[in-house]
This record gives sequence, C-alpha cells and structure tokens, in this order.
Amino acid sequence: MDFYYIRQILRGIKHKRFNSLIKVLGITLVFIQLKTGMITLDPSSYYIKTVPVNLDPVHIILLNAGTMAAIIVMLLVPSQLISRITPVKAIRYD
Repeated sequence: MDFYYIRQILRGIKHKRFNSLIKVLGITLVFIQLKTGMITLDPSSYYIKTVPVNLDPVHIILLNAGTMAAIIVMLLVPSQLISRITPVKAIRYD
C-alpha cells in the first residue's frame, strides 16, 4: 500500500502548524511593541520616539475574511468554467 497521500496530508498539517506559530509570534511581537515601545527610532530623523503599531482585532478579522473570500473566488471561478465543458466535447476536440 502506498502511503504517499497520507504523507502529503501530514506534511500539510505540519506546514499549517508552522504558519500558525509564525502568526502568533508576529502578533506577540506587535503586542510587546504596543505595550513597551522596545523598538525605538532615531530622534534626529523622526518626529516620534518609537515605532507606532496598531493592533485592532477588527482589522485582523477583516483581513482574514477578505483573504478567505479571495481564495474561494479563485477556486470557484475556474471550477465553474471547467464544469461547463462536457467530456464529449473535450474528446471530440482532439
């Protein structure tokens, strides 16, 4: 029995976990910057002392929803176009 598909599924799960870890790390760093201002700017070049950040949950939710909508559209449009082609027409074209 070939376990190729099972390995591919497990690889996808591992990839998803890594992406989730990176996202959590990024949001944690933004939250630390928001609370402590650990990344400072040169006062001679900038009018502000620290790097400004905006951590708004609404923005994060809207970004994720917009990404999901774009992915769904990009998957459904080609599927609709392909579903209109009948196998008889595809074979006859050759």
